[in-house]
Formats: sequence, structure tokens, C-alpha cells
Amino acid sequence: RVDGRWRANMASREIEGHFVWRDARPGERIGTLTARFARLVLPRSRLSEVESVLSTSPNQLPGLDIAADELVLGTLPMGSLALTATNGGTAEQPVWNLDRLVITNPSARLEARGQWSFIGTPRGRPGAAAGTSGPAPAGPVSVAPSSNGPDGRSTRLDFELEVLDAGRLLTGLGMKDTVHGGIGSLGGSVHWQGSPVTIDYASLDGGVQLSIGKGEFLKVDPGAAKLIGVLNMQSLPKRLSGDFRDLFGEGFAFDSIEGRVRIDDGVAHSEALRIRGLQAEVTIRGEADLQRETQRLNVEVVPELNAGLASIAFGAMVNPLIGLGSFAAQYVLRKPLQQALAYDVDVTGSWTDPMVSERNRRLLPGRSEASP
Repeated sequence: RVDGRWRANMASREIEGHFVWRDARPGERIGTLTARFARLVLPRSRLSEVESVLSTSPNQLPGLDIAADELVLGTLPMGSLALTATNGGTAEQPVWNLDRLVITNPSARLEARGQWSFIGTPRGRPGAAAGTSGPAPAGPVSVAPSSNGPDGRSTRLDFELEVLDAGRLLTGLGMKDTVHGGIGSLGGSVHWQGSPVTIDYASLDGGVQLSIGKGEFLKVDPGAAKLIGVLNMQSLPKRLSGDFRDLFGEGFAFDSIEGRVRIDDGVAHSEALRIRGLQAEVTIRGEADLQRETQRLNVEVVPELNAGLASIAFGAMVNPLIGLGSFAAQYVLRKPLQQALAYDVDVTGSWTDPMVSERNRRLLPGRSEASP
């Protein structure tokens, strides 16, 4: 110990690095732990110990300045870690501030900040509160917590996930062969009652915005990836009187997935989650219960009818009159054909065993029954 600091080096199969403990300075309730690791492995058997430490009162948690070149949680390699946190607030209303959390690996980069406090600080959108209806917020939002947990604790987290390879990310999280490729972002703000260790879905509120491009849903059992199976149109054909198999084949390639989701008391609401693909455009509206793992969704599928453009272009080169005639015919018939082939279905039940029922064929916007 030197000048109120303790230093220790560690070397084992699970940990390689050193840490420094600094005693509390005047005005601080507790000291600060600084650690640098080349490797930090937290086996599944030890995760409960970490949870126990983090479940203590916010005023008992020290300031943190931790960096690890290699972080492994259980059996999941997470990548590099950078974390800074400070203990603030007052003795009556302690607040543990997560100033910065960054996890980086080849498939994604997560950056987050937040608070763990006894008394939540309302920071909602003007004129809105958690649990109210209305359109989802544009981009990350701050959440107005309705109350704290049974012991007065609440957690708020603002996050931004930069997705470099969605398929690889999901594989690393245990959802193999659900998506191939996919680049984009997922960001927002969430709040729940209780500690940051375990999300209390019954009190979860917030808003999330998703933007992913250039990927493909693979043919999977919906149970393997739960709610992701609802987005994968491969799970629908066998439950419908119609047949999407010629449309989607063995996968569903998408150009973009765009949407905003509002979360009220653990129920995620979407006004329009749109998936634009090479074969079709899919629009999903409705809600999903994150605690019960159920859904009430409406899914609209409109086939994309541009597959013949290449042959039309070739025809125009060989015989301009035939080529231009084919192009004009496709242009005139494209939307009526899309309307005739469109599907409108409701998806209910559990994520692992969704129930799908077909509505009437929907009309494209701006069309009527009498339209040519």
C-alpha cells in the first residue's frame, strides 16, 4: 500500500492483469477500483457472485475504471471492454452512474451509459410519460420511470449498438443460422425497476430504433430464435392456405429493416416495422410481450415483381419493339399483380409456436376494387 492505494497483480487461466484500489477522498463515500486486464474470464459458476455484488445498494458500489482486451462471460467471447463508473448522489438518494461502457468485437460495438438509483429522475419526452400511447420516439429517448422497484431501486440505460455483422453477432449469442450478414444499428433508452443485473420485464419502459441493411433471414425453426422467427417469412408458408415457398425459397434476402419500437410495461409496440427485400416488402404492426413471450402482430407481405427486368433489357437489345412492349406491359400490370399476390396475416400466440391466420387480400394504397 502506497499513498492510500493498494496494488495487486493477477495471473491465472481466467484472469491476467492488475488492479489498483484507491481509498475514498474527502467528500467521497467510497473509493475507486482501477483495473487493466489482458484477459478476463467470468465462468458461469462465478456470474452469480458478480450479480450478488452488483445487487447491493448503489451507495456501496465503488467508482470503476476497468479495461480488458479480452472479456468472456460464461462461454461467450464478448471482445474488448472499457468501463467507467462513479458513485454520486446523496446519502438519502444514492446514484451509481455508468459513465461509459464500450464492448467491441468483430461483429458489433456496444456503447452505453446509465444510472442506478434509489429515486428515478423523470426525463421523458415533453407531454409524455411511460405507458402512454402515441408514436414511437424518433431515435434514442430518455425514459420517464413511473416508479422504482419494491426496494426503491431503478435502472436507466441509454445505448447504441453498431452492428457490423448481424449474423455473426446472433451466432455469438447462441442463435446460430438465423441471419446471414446484416449491417446497421440498434439504439435507444430503457428503464426498469430494480438493479442493472436482471431486467424486470414487467416494468420495462423505453424506446428503441432499428436500422439494418443487406442481410438474409435463413430457413430456421421459429423456436430456435424465438421472436426472430416471426420476422423470418419461412415460418409462415406451412400455416397458410397460400404458398410463399416459390417467393422466399430457402431464405429471405433483405435490403433493409427499419422501425421504431415503444416499450410500455414490458410490451413492445410497433406502428410499422418494414423489411424491404429482393422478393417482397414486409410490414409488421402490433405488439410483443417480452415477459410472456407472446405476440399480437399483423404482417403484410407484398411481392416484388422486378424479376423480369433483366430479360426485358435483353429483349430490348434484340428487338426494341418487343422489349419496349414488354416493359410497358410490366409497368402497367405491376401494381395490380402485386395487389393480387399480396398477403395480410395475423400472428398470435407464443414466440415458439405462433398461430397464423390469413386476412382478406389487402389493397395497395391508392387502389380500389374497381381499379384496373
